[in-house]
Amino acid sequence: MNIGIIIFEKEDYLFKLLKFRLSTYFPDGYIVRGNSGGINPSDIPLAKKIHVLYDSDQYTSDQISRECSNIDIPISISTIYNDEFNKGRIIDCKYLARKIMNQSKETSSVRKGSGESDSFNGKLIMIISYAYMDERENLIDTEFDYLRKDSHMCLRIDLMSGIRMPSSFSGLENSTGGITDILRLAASESLEPKDIMAYSTPGTNGFITPGKPVHTDDVFDFGINPIINLIETSKELTTDITFPINVIIVAEGFKFKDIVRIAGLADELHFLLPERLLKDYLGFKSEIGSITRSLPPEVPVTMHYCDNIIKSKRYETTKI
Repeated sequence: MNIGIIIFEKEDYLFKLLKFRLSTYFPDGYIVRGNSGGINPSDIPLAKKIHVLYDSDQYTSDQISRECSNIDIPISISTIYNDEFNKGRIIDCKYLARKIMNQSKETSSVRKGSGESDSFNGKLIMIISYAYMDERENLIDTEFDYLRKDSHMCLRIDLMSGIRMPSSFSGLENSTGGITDILRLAASESLEPKDIMAYSTPGTNGFITPGKPVHTDDVFDFGINPIINLIETSKELTTDITFPINVIIVAEGFKFKDIVRIAGLADELHFLLPERLLKDYLGFKSEIGSITRSLPPEVPVTMHYCDNIIKSKRYETTKI
């Protein structure tokens, strides 16, 4: 049986997250957005059962019933929030998937969502890279793959020159300008967590990302204070009771004095560099040491050496 899921949610970022997450449970399902003015059955072809999810802060059940009145196949309607909780307004995709399964009485087309767990606390990981792009991406693919599996979603924000960002960003819908718009809001001190998600797009590599800047040096041209604001606001997403996620910040090209200011904002700090830098340039080792000494004691630091990175294989790291 093909399942159709219609989501009535006005917040772009919440709809995007719900669609992405539910697709891991229902890979063959039709997941579309509901809009005022009725539903076009052609948006959900071949569906034998329709499940309508709606935000009860924005719509009433009577409104949703009217919007769905033109659907002539079996339909179920429920709120996106988990009514098994007595406190807070929780969006729990595991709960929603189980509810849809029970209502459809069909489990053959359903698979367990990646990273499914009963509880989750997100975290913000920061990578400071002094390596080639392929070495950096190999590290992220191997050492940090778990971030994409442990949470509903993993947000990746690249803070570097646009020409150093992965080429995979270029193929995304609305892949250019998101980070520029986010930093513009951060510079005006009006940035909110939902803005970051609204300007981000699911990528082919399992992350969601705001992509590349409009101009190559936008990240640096805004200055360090908007960067700090962005990182602090991103961290709020990791503790959002509605939809907690993991965040990975990948930074390159910053002055050491600026790295000192942003490094302590992470839950974990990772350096990636050629081992020869520590051997051939004693000043570099001293500067790395000054960064690690400035960190709060609860922030762990890990050194990764390019010489040890082998694509698709894990490797031991040395902590300092």
